[in-house]
Amino acid sequence: MGRGSCFHVEISLGKGESDRPHVEVPSRRVIGIKPTADPFRVLVVDDQPENRRVMSQMLESVGFSIREANDGAEAVASFAAWSPHAILMDMRMPKMGGAEAIRRIRATPAGQTPFILAVSASAFTENREHALTAGADDFLSKPFREADLLERLRVRLGVEYISVDVPTVRTPGALLIHNSATAGPALARLPSSLRNELHTAAIHADYDRLMSLADQLTGIDPESARIVRQTVERFDYQMLIDYVQGGQGHA
Repeated sequence: MGRGSCFHVEISLGKGESDRPHVEVPSRRVIGIKPTADPFRVLVVDDQPENRRVMSQMLESVGFSIREANDGAEAVASFAAWSPHAILMDMRMPKMGGAEAIRRIRATPAGQTPFILAVSASAFTENREHALTAGADDFLSKPFREADLLERLRVRLGVEYISVDVPTVRTPGALLIHNSATAGPALARLPSSLRNELHTAAIHADYDRLMSLADQLTGIDPESARIVRQTVERFDYQMLIDYVQGGQGHA
């Protein structure tokens, strides 16, 4: 702790054909939900406020209607009062855990209807089986990609998304082309709400959410948007955390 580790890796690589930038096949990014008579309701259950906020913002930005619960007992009560189409249930919570909350919901007259997605930081097989045995329909490990969550909701709820192509331009041999001495101050000047969202998404290594935030930044501060994209594409989440906190990142 506090000292780190050194690794030595040898990789045999052939010479590339070109040093010119190239554009990868465009990926699809969800930007909304096609309107329906009954908006899709999702109940987000987690005892950690930060985790709830990340998932709620992720889904609200697309168009889902969201409510939150901070433990299993509150989740059971919210289900009875609100009848959500889907429930994202954290499995490890104090007081009443996710498994017990799922069993109680399934035991109610309307409890067979909702799609219940168990969410856990543990991907061990026994934890997955425990959640499914309790009555969950599916299991998702933390941290997860936004696209994985949205796809599960699409399949189970029949959601029709509005998506756009997002081409990714990469420059071989020059993955980092911003100046770290100016990148930190640039991101530190962003509105605190945006910096908080970037910080939270970086802590959770949420690639899709970070790229979505970079898209939002394009219309506000193109330079900051470029810095975020480049840092995220290198998967250097710690550097991004340092930047939004006003530092210059690490070497």
